[in-house]
Amino acid sequence: MNDGENYWNAFRSHKRSATDGPTLSPWMITALQATKLLLFAMCNIVLTLGSVFSKLIVLIMATNILPRTHLIGKFSRKCSKAIVRRTSTTTAGIYLSLMLIQCFPDTINLIRSSLEMYKGRCGRLIRSVVILESLRATGLAILSFHVFPQLDLARCLVLSACFPLVAVLQRSLIAMMSAARNGRSFKNRLGRCFIAIPHVLMFLILMSSCYVWTLFDGKFTATIALPIGVICTSIGFWESWIDTTHAGTSYDELYRLKYAVRKMNNTTNAVVSLMRISCTVSVMVRNRRVLRRAWIPRKSSF
Repeated sequence: MNDGENYWNAFRSHKRSATDGPTLSPWMITALQATKLLLFAMCNIVLTLGSVFSKLIVLIMATNILPRTHLIGKFSRKCSKAIVRRTSTTTAGIYLSLMLIQCFPDTINLIRSSLEMYKGRCGRLIRSVVILESLRATGLAILSFHVFPQLDLARCLVLSACFPLVAVLQRSLIAMMSAARNGRSFKNRLGRCFIAIPHVLMFLILMSSCYVWTLFDGKFTATIALPIGVICTSIGFWESWIDTTHAGTSYDELYRLKYAVRKMNNTTNAVVSLMRISCTVSVMVRNRRVLRRAWIPRKSSF
């Protein structure tokens, strides 16, 4: 099968084996390829817009948990005397909605994995995935229930861009270690140092987001929760910093899962879902008590 007609090409729109029947004309193959490209682009656009829309919904609900007592926007300056009507039912509904958004998919996954395990389809537990997914759920819950309520929507969007913190740190360390490696000329080391500068600057900019809000806003009280939430979330998004260099290392299982060399088994799926639900509910209950103690004296501003 070395000729052009019988050679298997995944990007061609014909069957793998050669047949004696009528073949597609070139314009039909081109039309099929264009259709596949159009469907691929449309699916990606729909998924991207859906992800952005769902993220905005979460941020809007999270930023409306607490009363807006110190807004700085143009509208708030003109309508600063407007009374915000907020009841405990509204706040409880926002909390419940945020909890369902984070826990409902995990609940469905837990039920499905438990049914598969009941049928005997189990597997070895991958502890690294359980730990990292628990960190991700904890970080997202801290940000959603404790940090985002004290920020406006614009600053929440800026803070969400700081999630690839560990990936940027990893690239910075790799670039600096490559520049310090023995056996390289001075010119080569100097060039690699200049290459590492953008990664280091990006890491410092992302790290500064963990305390810059305290400097700009004296009423911001999540000084400790913000860096904890950002760091836990960044570590938990292990897909952003696991790459091919982790093959054969202690992160080999994560590498295999990311690049679809290995499929996550039902046991790991069930434990991950259970841990994510537990972490989210625990952080929500804990932060609800903290916020109530911190904002009860300001109840008159509702």
